[in-house]
Amino acid sequence: MVGRFDDQALPPSPVCPEPIQVSVLVPAHNEEGTIEDCVRRAENALSSNNLRYEIIVIDDGSTDKTSECIQALRRNGGSLQVLHNQEKTGKGASLRSAMLRARGDIVVVLDADLEYSPEEIPKVIGPIEDGVCDVVFGSRFLGQTEGMSLSHRLGNLVLTGTTNVLYKARLTDVMTGYKAFRRASLDKFGIGQAGFAFEVEVAVKALRSGVKVAEVRSGGLTAYVA
Repeated sequence: MVGRFDDQALPPSPVCPEPIQVSVLVPAHNEEGTIEDCVRRAENALSSNNLRYEIIVIDDGSTDKTSECIQALRRNGGSLQVLHNQEKTGKGASLRSAMLRARGDIVVVLDADLEYSPEEIPKVIGPIEDGVCDVVFGSRFLGQTEGMSLSHRLGNLVLTGTTNVLYKARLTDVMTGYKAFRRASLDKFGIGQAGFAFEVEVAVKALRSGVKVAEVRSGGLTAYVA
């Protein structure tokens, strides 16, 4: 089901007189308990660092009160845009739709469940802003992993290890939901996968393309991996 932007039901975002630096894409499915906090914290992190930004939330067919929470945020003004999918399409498909709207030179993917700290956005995009890489992954394995189940940890290790062997890389967390891209590079990669396979897809495409990839953990430590 093709998503729709809720531009008629809610007031339009203000027009920024200068180019947008950062587009933050937030895919959400049944995240009524975290979506408002996620967006507010992301806004605070971006504005406190004097970044020109927009936040695009994709409500991917939620059946709880996620949509109502997003609308409440939008009525408060700011740079929030909303895309509603009438049925669940998957993370990759949701991000594809949002990319058609995104205007930033840097694109950040941030999951709405608060597994990742929105306050880390400036650190995640830092290596791209500094011109030393085109893709950044926020790695959970460079920091604390207590909140991750054993099955998810083992599955991630297998996928990450396989990717490293095939592409001679040194990634630690290929399935991370915290990613940043230089827009021009992401446009070249494209997103083909509809679901969570998007995570591996963009990692593989980045490594194949030969662009510089970095990983950042909470706290800002950066390790160049490709």
